[in-house]
Amino acid sequence: MLAFAAIYFFSPLDLLPEALLGPLGFADDAALLAFVIKRIIDKVRSR
Repeated sequence: MLAFAAIYFFSPLDLLPEALLGPLGFADDAALLAFVIKRIIDKVRSR
């Protein structure tokens, strides 16, 4: 999952493209990053 998130984050193709939406275009990247960080924290805490 981390690899997919990294690929999506650095990919020029987004659901909300920054080129068209400006700063709002980072919303999908920020949401994905928050989701991945939460999953990592949850996995670390469960050990």
